[in-house]
Amino acid sequence: MTAVVEGFYQAIRTADAAAAMRFIAPDAEFIESGKLETREQYQTSHLPADIDFESQVAGKRGPMRVKIQGETAWVITMTEYVGSFEASPVNFVSAQLAVLTRNDGSWRIRSIAWSSMQR
Repeated sequence: MTAVVEGFYQAIRTADAAAAMRFIAPDAEFIESGKLETREQYQTSHLPADIDFESQVAGKRGPMRVKIQGETAWVITMTEYVGSFEASPVNFVSAQLAVLTRNDGSWRIRSIAWSSMQR
């Protein structure tokens, strides 16, 4: 399942929105900044912003911590972002919690919650 999460973030880093969405379950939901987004909302508004951000600021992802119970997995990781985005300085740490489920032997992302803290 770490390959799924890494594949998702790699697709964002390479600006491949279609590839990123292949890792996402049809009924997935996303949480960021106190907002809940459906898969469709993420794909049309949030994902393009993530791609734009990742094209300007390189994140340094820490090790992934994985917990599995049956057909469900939780993947937790931290990413440090330092640089400049749209001519503004960036210096924060993002915590990500991805929940995945396994169907027919394949893991897919069902939810991601992002939380960040300025440094």
